[in-house]
Amino acid sequence: MSNRQKPALVTKTITPGDPPPCLQPDYGTCRGCFGWPAMYDAALRGEPGWLGVAISCAVTGLTVVVREAE
Repeated sequence: MSNRQKPALVTKTITPGDPPPCLQPDYGTCRGCFGWPAMYDAALRGEPGWLGVAISCAVTGLTVVVREAE
């Protein structure tokens, strides 16, 4: 088991927009979307495939990116 700490992560808004509707209870997932909350949560967990990737909502335009803090 490693004693290394996870790096601090920051979220930067690239394109402002309203919160994705899928954040509302019982909304579900938009057609063709992986699920904004799932993508964002994966980035916050530090999964390499999601760090530095633009996570965008096609409905509201909100686009964020999660990166390691400098």
